[in-house]
Amino acid sequence: VTWPVEVALDEVLANVVRHGLEGREGACLELELTLDAGVEPPLCRVELADDGPEFDPLSVAEPDTSLGVEDRPIGGLGIALVRRLMDEVAYERRDGRNRLRFSRRLVAMEA
Repeated sequence: VTWPVEVALDEVLANVVRHGLEGREGACLELELTLDAGVEPPLCRVELADDGPEFDPLSVAEPDTSLGVEDRPIGGLGIALVRRLMDEVAYERRDGRNRLRFSRRLVAMEA
């Protein structure tokens, strides 16, 4: 039941480090992970905050997956995957930091 959160977190962290923080000495990334086990099903919330250049990943258009692999540009599938795996995804720029929040109820994925 945690697999979707793990995949989403891996994807987001890789993109923040590669595109927002790479080569920046003293760059800052904060991660907050919260599990609300008092609700049924349990709810997992993740918030990432970084001091990289302003970038709203939710403003990026959905990738055109109707094209063949050789005709599509590299990249662009990560945030689409996060959107599909999570129940909620939100972005804001506050206090000079990018803040991406996502959450998912911890239930088994349907086949």
